[in-house]
Amino acid sequence: MRELKKHLEFRDLFAISTGTMISSGFFILPGIAFSLTGPSVILAFFLASLLVVPALLSKAELATAMPRSGGVYFYLDRSMGPAAGTVVGLGAWVGLILKASFALIGFSIYFFGLLQLKVSFLPLQIFASLTCLGLMFLNIRGTKLTGRVQWWLVVVVLCALISFIAIGYRKVEFSRYSPFLTNGWQNLFAAMGLVFISYAGVTKIASVAEEVKNPAKNIPWAMGASLLVVTLVYVGGVSVVVGTLPKDQLMGNTSPISATALWAMGKWMFYVVSIAAVLAFASCANAALMSASRFPFAMARDGLLPKFFTQIGRTYTPYKAILFTSGIVVAFIFLFDVKELAKLASAFQLFLYALCSFAVIVMRESKIEEYSPCFQSPAYPYTQIFGIGGCLLLITLLGIVEILFCLGAIFFGMLWFYIYARKQVKREGAFQWLWNRVRQKKSDTLHPSLIQDLRQIQKEKGLKEGDPFKEIVCKAPVFEIETGETLENFLAQVSEYFKNTLNIEKTELIDKFLIQNKMGNTPVEAGIAIPHHRLDNLGEIHLVIGRSRHGLKVEESQDPLYAVFVILGCSNLSDLHIRILAELARRAEQENFMDLFLQAETEEEVHTLFLENLPDTEKIQILPNEGGKKIKRIVPLNSDQNSSSPFSPS
Repeated sequence: MRELKKHLEFRDLFAISTGTMISSGFFILPGIAFSLTGPSVILAFFLASLLVVPALLSKAELATAMPRSGGVYFYLDRSMGPAAGTVVGLGAWVGLILKASFALIGFSIYFFGLLQLKVSFLPLQIFASLTCLGLMFLNIRGTKLTGRVQWWLVVVVLCALISFIAIGYRKVEFSRYSPFLTNGWQNLFAAMGLVFISYAGVTKIASVAEEVKNPAKNIPWAMGASLLVVTLVYVGGVSVVVGTLPKDQLMGNTSPISATALWAMGKWMFYVVSIAAVLAFASCANAALMSASRFPFAMARDGLLPKFFTQIGRTYTPYKAILFTSGIVVAFIFLFDVKELAKLASAFQLFLYALCSFAVIVMRESKIEEYSPCFQSPAYPYTQIFGIGGCLLLITLLGIVEILFCLGAIFFGMLWFYIYARKQVKREGAFQWLWNRVRQKKSDTLHPSLIQDLRQIQKEKGLKEGDPFKEIVCKAPVFEIETGETLENFLAQVSEYFKNTLNIEKTELIDKFLIQNKMGNTPVEAGIAIPHHRLDNLGEIHLVIGRSRHGLKVEESQDPLYAVFVILGCSNLSDLHIRILAELARRAEQENFMDLFLQAETEEEVHTLFLENLPDTEKIQILPNEGGKKIKRIVPLNSDQNSSSPFSPS
């Protein structure tokens, strides 16, 4: 099956994130929010952006640890389990569909308004549906093309809005800002909840993380830059609107930007702003459709939806997921009052943001070694606690209908999971690991799929620039394990080696390696095992390579091992430790590695296998090298040979 291609760069991510936000929040909501809180609507937009920050930081951490399509669904599924993943995936999918539907209707309204044509609602719906089909074909063509179109849409819109703000500030009457807080703090917070949907797109780029080049750098920077730019535009633009448009014209106005332009700046600015609004709604709909289509793709890949959605076309996009999602968008355009549903979707967005912050707490406190984000949220856990509390508070201020909607979405997601998805998946989330830690119960009974997923992700992420992988490999001794040896005995002899070379207590090491192995923390696959442990006071990472030509004995239920790579690291280099472990596993999985590994005669030949790619057997020829350092031999512990030392002479 084809895989998603990594096309998206920083500017594409910035465009997707900014394009999803900069439409309804600026062109429709200021007048409605003004009726709730007066001039302090400016503060409402600013405070709402601050509440996004914890979710942004949490999602950036999760996305750099697990860059997979599906975004929030994938993170919450792996952190809290498939039941929560089903609820979140379906809810976030519907929320984005609602946002896309609303943006398409807004696009139609402003488009006909720009042409000064008054039409009934049905032609607006038909035009919105045709626009959706156009965006659908654009998305099927590929994320690279979509990202380029998105970039130019955002550039044009931002230029128009910056011009609006720069010219508008000359017309501002500061007396219009007083009294600033007209209806009390409760109404200010209610206005925050209303305008919060304006920032809902900032983290949507996490849903296309699997298609991002260098996600560790580009995802957090794109999110941060997008939120900063949009916040400045919102606060600056709303300040102009409140400071220029009379209160009676602003109160409840659903097109306050164009009204301000016509009132204070003339007809030419009205056209500029109207064109910007049309492009902004198109940009929002395009980005929402792109992000929404990745949810069914990711959920189907995990078995929570039918496999129908996992098929990838010739342009390396999940075209069936895009087709199905676009069909639902068209249905929503004709069947629902999209404006009200968009408000309900914002309530669920707040709920999702709270869960994202909680997911970071779960992943960190589960102490799963393979969870190794390239970006870590600062001020943990206070950032996450603030995000959870603030989002839940705003949901309660939105009203009983929004609370019931969230509960109903949770109920439907759980119902789908128990009727269909539960039979398709066998895995636990990190929450189960955390729960076992709290109860001080061993986690070796848990299904290993979470660890396998994280290990696979680490292998795909690869090394960072400057990682001393070559130095560690080249210093690693290579030992031949004779017939009759067991894994437990081999680990005991490696512990003896570390005791002699590093002055470390042997008994402690043996126990630690064996405990890690029993807990399932030792990667074992394709005849290869990688036992590993970390100590507090060790200054660097050490590697020992063991080879068994006849197969090393393990448990009866497992196949014999032919290669054992033992890693002893240090606690303050835990991220590097995991990257070295993942890189060893990735290299060892190369085709022909095992054959060449078993043929090697010297340590240098073994080291070379880890430092070069092996597309075929002609890449490296293993020949006797008389000048190289011969591989040492480890004899069984019960052997009479060299009983005082586990290592025989070279």
